[in-house]
Amino acid sequence: MAADQHRLPTPVCDSLSEMPTSIAMPPMDGTTGRLDRNAREILLNVLAQIEAFSELDASLAEGPDQYPSTMRSMGVPYQPNAWFAKPLDDARRQAYSRATKQLERAGLIQRVTEPDRNRVTHLLLTPAGLRCAMELAGPHADRMAVAKGLWLTNWGRDLATHLFAKSRPYGNEATARE
Repeated sequence: MAADQHRLPTPVCDSLSEMPTSIAMPPMDGTTGRLDRNAREILLNVLAQIEAFSELDASLAEGPDQYPSTMRSMGVPYQPNAWFAKPLDDARRQAYSRATKQLERAGLIQRVTEPDRNRVTHLLLTPAGLRCAMELAGPHADRMAVAKGLWLTNWGRDLATHLFAKSRPYGNEATARE
């Protein structure tokens, strides 16, 4: 699947210096209660990778190196061995693979797979997935870092603008967190 197929609409701001500074909390829909432990761990690790991406030096985030380049264009690399800092046995790898399918069926992520195979290479959060991940992380999520990390990608800018909206784009609610 080509990265261009996942590109979201152009955001309202063209650079980091133009990003609004107030963040609206995405509405919570209780989706997390239906997810198994593996699915919750995947969402939290995807969110953590986005946060970490925001901390890269700007020259690295925009450079040609493989990790920043694929993170920017394809999504969060699907690397559960790296997320958990230890090799996973076959059963655990399969459990995480099933969890990515569960998350995709629930509309929380998009799986990017290798051409002609069903092997997941990258994950993309959907707006519902971002809400769910933020709900799971609670006060531990650095919303500014998440928004900046999303903003630095080609696929996450629309999600970043949702985080920075003064009113929630998901409904008619108009409560904003300053």
